[in-house]
Amino acid sequence: VRHLAAGADPAAKATFARLMREAVEVPGPACDRLGETAKRHGVWLAVGANERLGGTLHNTLLLHGPDGVLRRHHRKLMPTNHERLVWGMGDGSSLHTVDAGFGNVGGLICWEMNMPLARFALYQDGLEILLAPTADDSDAWHDSMRHIAREARAYVLTSVVFQRASSHPDGVPLAGGDDLM
Repeated sequence: VRHLAAGADPAAKATFARLMREAVEVPGPACDRLGETAKRHGVWLAVGANERLGGTLHNTLLLHGPDGVLRRHHRKLMPTNHERLVWGMGDGSSLHTVDAGFGNVGGLICWEMNMPLARFALYQDGLEILLAPTADDSDAWHDSMRHIAREARAYVLTSVVFQRASSHPDGVPLAGGDDLM
């Protein structure tokens, strides 16, 4: 697929249909399994997911407590750049922290970290640990995370998912390059 807005391109339609079909519903069976996993291992479990809400997808951060209960459900406020062609906007109702017993945990997704008022809402709520999942592993991103940690006087946990082309689902086209294999 060369363009995200591919219109009548059958391959693009199939990719978008798969993305929608494999998205999680909150609440729903996949979300319940995440809660069961957190409970079984007695851990706080933060997971980024594509969430399906009716006919809209959301870039979502889910935080389950060690009891398996979903404690935070954050939908990305404003999809970034090309994401706006696929994902819907969040409403800001999740701009709060959760008392995890070892600190107040909050989170924003990827370039939401560049939204000072969203960060401030979490700071104002007593943020001590900030979750910052992203697709960016650049030096500039790491510089920003260090700045935000100092600004917030909080720990910042940022994670990037890297996946080899060989482990990518069949039928989903990828850009070429020897470094992907």
